[in-house]
Amino acid sequence: MCRPVSSGTRTSWTRSAGYSPHPVFPPGSLQLELTETVMLHWDSQVEAVMRSLKDLGVRIALDDFGTGFSSLRYLKEMPIDVLKIDKSFIDDITTDRQQVALVEGIVHIADTLGLQVIAEGIEDAGQRDLLACMGCRYGQGFLYARPMTARQSASLLRRPRRSWRPEARRPPEEGAGRCRTSPPRS
Repeated sequence: MCRPVSSGTRTSWTRSAGYSPHPVFPPGSLQLELTETVMLHWDSQVEAVMRSLKDLGVRIALDDFGTGFSSLRYLKEMPIDVLKIDKSFIDDITTDRQQVALVEGIVHIADTLGLQVIAEGIEDAGQRDLLACMGCRYGQGFLYARPMTARQSASLLRRPRRSWRPEARRPPEEGAGRCRTSPPRS
């Protein structure tokens, strides 16, 4: 975790971190991912650093949500923009009704708080479609791409956008009778 060089102003912290008044990235294009363990060390200094980053336009994501020391209070108090649902909640989502209920709840809470939700570890179209029906619009996982080098990433980014995605079909609208958010009963 970055700490300010002194407890002075945001300017001294940003200067010590190498930020310039003319950023290389447009505001909002840089996202910092923090794990839930940061909550264990949450104090006024960490909060000040996070708020300074937010003031600079850095988006803050809470990674691996649900695996550590989750407290709903932190979702309200921390200056986060994105909630990343851990892969362990996604793995059995197409077969486990309890997982569906948990993920639906997380998506609903995040949506109510104005947070973007990203599901981690999406490996098949069934998971993707079920998450889309729940209102989770973003995901990452092997369905979309395997880990890659910087060179491979650059090559991917140069390709036309349509070729980034696996062949996708649009999931039916919720309530249309075809979009079920509950797996079949065994």
